[in-house]
Amino acid sequence: MKNLRLCDMKPNNKAIINAVDTDIPAVKHMKDMGINVGEEIICLFKSPFSDPTAYRVNGITIALRKSDCADVWVSLYEENGGNNERV
Repeated sequence: MKNLRLCDMKPNNKAIINAVDTDIPAVKHMKDMGINVGEEIICLFKSPFSDPTAYRVNGITIALRKSDCADVWVSLYEENGGNNERV
């Protein structure tokens, strides 16, 4: 299983959210947007300077700053013949 920070995902990566640090200032706002443990998240694209980055979670597209998602940990899916499997 490959774990990494949400801010380190690359466009078109799909992952499951593993952990959200509750000490970050925007944690309530992020949870309201769907950044919750167990949710599937897709990195859609990064802006030219990689901040902010667009993600899709629960069918909603959101933009998050790198500083806000540095303490969110995810497990990447591995693309395998069209099937998404956790790495």
